[in-house]
Amino acid sequence: MERRPVVLAIDDEVNVLKLISVNLSLDGFQVVTTAESQRALEYLNLYQPDVVLLDIIMPQIDGLKVLRQIRQQSNVPVIILTAINDVRTIEQALVNGADDFLVKPFNFRVLTARMKARMKSVNCYGVGFASS
Repeated sequence: MERRPVVLAIDDEVNVLKLISVNLSLDGFQVVTTAESQRALEYLNLYQPDVVLLDIIMPQIDGLKVLRQIRQQSNVPVIILTAINDVRTIEQALVNGADDFLVKPFNFRVLTARMKARMKSVNCYGVGFASS
């Protein structure tokens, strides 16, 4: 049995986490979620995800700070998923180490394609997927 790629989704909106979990699970991913930004690094170390989905607007620690903390210890692909849609925020996210940026609401097919592309770029594409 092949190992399914692990996705760590960090978002304070529980309904968004449920949608991400259901949709990506159907696409063959193992999905770990947390609504608490403080748990992000703990889960990063515990689950060693193949890709991270990260919201910027978080109540305790904002997503850009979480992103900087992730980058201090990992090169895992990070895709920002947020309702913020301004050039300055996109620029800040990319400068701070984000690999991609999607604005909510987003299309799951586009998200999955971007995740596979990012995982491919760090040589973990194909884990649980046929390369089509």
